[in-house]
Amino acid sequence: MDLIAEYAYVLTEGSQKNLELSLPKRTKMRKLYDLVVHEKVDDQTAAKILYKTKPSDKRYLMLKRNLSQKLAEVFILNSLQKQERVNYLDIQAELTAQLVVASRFLDRNVFHNADKILRKTLAKAEKYSLLGTEVQVLLKLREMYSMQGFPDKCQEVISLLQSKMQQYMLLQEIEGMEQLLDSKVKFSTHKTKDMLNLCEDCVARAEEIAAQYDNPFIRLILYYLQAMRAYVNNRFDEYGARIDDLEELFKNESFVFSNIRLLRLYFHHAQYYRSLRKVEEAIGYAKWSLELTEYKAYNRFDVQFLLTDLALKKRAQTEALSICEEVMQVEQYAFLHAVDQAKWLVYFYYAQLDWIVNHPGAANYAMEGVEEIFHKRFPARRDKHGRNIQVLILKPFVEIFQQGTDYDLINIAHNMQVYRHRHLKDISEVRTMAFYDLLIEACLMNFDLSYRQQIVNRFAEMVEDYQYFDELEVIPYDKLLAMGFDLAAKVSG
Repeated sequence: MDLIAEYAYVLTEGSQKNLELSLPKRTKMRKLYDLVVHEKVDDQTAAKILYKTKPSDKRYLMLKRNLSQKLAEVFILNSLQKQERVNYLDIQAELTAQLVVASRFLDRNVFHNADKILRKTLAKAEKYSLLGTEVQVLLKLREMYSMQGFPDKCQEVISLLQSKMQQYMLLQEIEGMEQLLDSKVKFSTHKTKDMLNLCEDCVARAEEIAAQYDNPFIRLILYYLQAMRAYVNNRFDEYGARIDDLEELFKNESFVFSNIRLLRLYFHHAQYYRSLRKVEEAIGYAKWSLELTEYKAYNRFDVQFLLTDLALKKRAQTEALSICEEVMQVEQYAFLHAVDQAKWLVYFYYAQLDWIVNHPGAANYAMEGVEEIFHKRFPARRDKHGRNIQVLILKPFVEIFQQGTDYDLINIAHNMQVYRHRHLKDISEVRTMAFYDLLIEACLMNFDLSYRQQIVNRFAEMVEDYQYFDELEVIPYDKLLAMGFDLAAKVSG
């Protein structure tokens, strides 16, 4: 039932013509489709309506299977008829359909038609460097020549298959590296020494593979790995150069870019400009990324999070709060991983705090629920080198706001010092550590206003050679330091 619902969701984005032709009205298959899609019924209810029986009835199970197959055919047909930019997924869908037809011919010992289809399919797979499809076709050709009794042709295919399999395994290896790195930063931040070392190892191996085989998919992943390594090392000139390589690849061989890959390219652009503190340029690319996303596909959240971050960089607190509130109200938010929900809460309270400091008469504003993020079981606190640092940084600001003239930050400062010695030795974020240390000093002074300019000036000196935004930097650190003293002055007087 879930598979039918998934197909239905994807098909609603395309033309309904093929769907209407494939599922005529007044048929049981169409009725099941309508029950699943429009009435949201479960198996128990659908089986009872259609056959007055249980979901285990063979008739009902056969109907479900046939509907799933029919929807898969409609999906492939819609993909082939799209007038958009062709990407490898469209081509794979077409060639897979041809392979199915060839397999049916072989099953009936119809060799001439099968041979014709397989050779045509192989030629197109080679044209677009689809190694996986090439291997599948060669396996079918080997089977066909075996059935025909052609040992010379069979041996020829076996030799070619060995070469293609070797290339395909190397492609799988490099894809595995990329996916491993992605999994490492799914719920944590990028810039730790462990991540840096892993990037170096992956890039070194990927460069060896790329030197052996000139394949656009291998080059695509190599550029992504090199881009991630540059980003982790804060080498932004190199990061920009790798993004340019990706752009050039898109210009010359755009078929290797699925919509997810294209979204990722735009996102890299936005992240690059964000790092260089070019906020407006970053917002432009983030908004282009937004065009390729939707909440139902769960790919809109990351782009919206970046836009929230950029809004806070330009001190647009109302805009940041508006995005947070929109995201938290959508249906899919409830199904996000707990760590993803946690990072949204952290940014929501940063935006609230920034708004409070910069709006006269906001002293009565209540940061409801903010204590939740300081609880030891709050999911973001598991990310010791990332989100938890953002939580710790927020703590003294919330203490000042909530306690008014009675605030005392000495214990908070001591806890931050202990945390620094235990967990932050491997952090490569220079700006973050400079800010963190000065924030501890400011807390030990209880944000005494007479030290304001001294602290702010010292931060400027410490990061003079690091004129970019750190990955963990929510509100620009120089502004956030000044904001602490402004908040202290506000509650004091």
